[in-house]
Amino acid sequence: MKASSLIPRLLPNRLFLWGAGLLRALRRLRCRLFPGVWESDAAAGTAHAPAPPSGETASSQPSAAAVSAAMGAGFSRAADPATGYLEDQHALTGFPFGRTRLDRSGCGVIAAYNALHQLCPDAPAGPDALLAIRREILRDGMLWNGRLGTAPQSLAAFLRRRGFTVRTARSLPRAAELARTCPCLILTVYNDRTDLSEDIHTIHIEKSAAGLTAHNALLDGSVLGPYPDLSSLLAALHGGRSRLICLLGVSGPQGKPEDRAEQVAVHADR
Repeated sequence: MKASSLIPRLLPNRLFLWGAGLLRALRRLRCRLFPGVWESDAAAGTAHAPAPPSGETASSQPSAAAVSAAMGAGFSRAADPATGYLEDQHALTGFPFGRTRLDRSGCGVIAAYNALHQLCPDAPAGPDALLAIRREILRDGMLWNGRLGTAPQSLAAFLRRRGFTVRTARSLPRAAELARTCPCLILTVYNDRTDLSEDIHTIHIEKSAAGLTAHNALLDGSVLGPYPDLSSLLAALHGGRSRLICLLGVSGPQGKPEDRAEQVAVHADR
């Protein structure tokens, strides 16, 4: 049996999260010791165009204006005009993320954006807001230069820094409890419980009177749900093949909406 099959079958969720936390700590240490590394990654896509991902070549380096235009167009395709949620991750080809791009490994960044959009509708929106979230996660949460996505712990820290309460579940019973009590959820799963090569995905789940609705779950612009409970949503995700790694239950915010929007903007500038 291949290792890609053994890991999702046998690796405890606690151990997976420990490994993600270790990689997160190493990234933070590297950015502290070599601030130029983070500044270079953060500048990509704003001051200059990024180097193409491994295996790709570029005939010429596009201008900053062209990069900005490409990001704006991609964001417009990714966002649902009716709700403002990002639903089509594959449209975000113009957004670099370490050694890769948001369309490939940016589900955690997108989940953070969508969660903040739900919890604080007055928060800044658009491509610049997405870049600001990406900038923060580049320093605290990007794993293996982006190729492994984002550490779930960094998404919890991202929201706690803005005053929200975040609780974590690693088991289905605990996750079901959080889904019943928290208005906003961030779910990380193995796409296939028997094959790690099918990757890991992180999605934002909005709770409303209609049920649980998963955003950017299918990466193609469509919305998954609403479903009456977490078990029903998981059964519909990837044909029921997915397996929970962890669920973040988010509640809040504290304070007035205008104060929350100001606090969000302050953190986005850091």
